[in-house]
Amino acid sequence: SSETFFQHSGNCQWTAITPALAGFDSTKDWDCVQALGKLWCSNTSTTITWDGSSTSAVSGAPVGSLIDSFRNRIIVGNVTGGQSRIRLSGDLDGTDWTSTGADTSPANIALGGVNDGQNTTCLMGTYGDAYYIGKLDSLWALYGFSRADFAVREISREVGCLEDKTVQEKNGCLYWLSRRGMEKM
Repeated sequence: SSETFFQHSGNCQWTAITPALAGFDSTKDWDCVQALGKLWCSNTSTTITWDGSSTSAVSGAPVGSLIDSFRNRIIVGNVTGGQSRIRLSGDLDGTDWTSTGADTSPANIALGGVNDGQNTTCLMGTYGDAYYIGKLDSLWALYGFSRADFAVREISREVGCLEDKTVQEKNGCLYWLSRRGMEKM
């Protein structure tokens, strides 16, 4: 309903983040992650960051409806024009989205082919030694530490993930909502 993000320092006295964010579509949902010393947010129209004292749009970043972090990189999922892909920023730099071919460069990873028509619905997070990603009817895991050795494997062709916000880890197990109901791994 507005173009304002709010913060508090633990005392529940809410104040607007300054300088104020502007120029984004306030009708779209935001997904945010705290990583690399900043708050990163994306909403299919822009990707922004806030470091506690300044805000900015991340030029060159892909726009998607999902955002998270893995191995010191920012991940954007359900990217406009490539919904069955995930994009990872350069190592230790969430503003680096231009590939130079180096191991620390950004990565662009397909889940099930170039674009199989099935959107990435969940960036499920790190579990064990892999980063889990969900589509409606399949689960995928990303392994590796750099652009040179990232590998993605299909975990299931029958169980997927319906809603990103349902994913939780509790007592060493991963829980989420699929078409079958609540799942546990």
